[in-house]
Amino acid sequence: MPNTAATKVTLEIDGAEFDDITNFTEDERPLGKQVKYMNKLGYAATTTEIGFSFTIVVNVNENYDFLEQLRNATTVVEYQGGDRVIFLNCNPTSIGEKSSNGEDEITYDISWASEQRKSEPA
Repeated sequence: MPNTAATKVTLEIDGAEFDDITNFTEDERPLGKQVKYMNKLGYAATTTEIGFSFTIVVNVNENYDFLEQLRNATTVVEYQGGDRVIFLNCNPTSIGEKSSNGEDEITYDISWASEQRKSEPA
């Protein structure tokens, strides 16, 4: 995971692109855990879980049923210096309450799980 902040995040769902995204954070990826045996401690590998979260801004005037379409998405994250990370087959694990700015925008905080993470260095 690059040490710089994301400069652009794009969510792609069935050909539609959403790029008004803020507060991107990639979750920690556990590699293993400590396990207790009778007289000692050991180590067990775990299945890698790939996850991230962000806040997305949706225009209320768009005729796109946003929450119903959040399946099998692709998320592309671009970092300073040109590095890119692509998350494939993304599905939401939780969606926060929607909030409105009182005009024409609604925001959602969404946490995601992804089946695959690909890094593309600059």
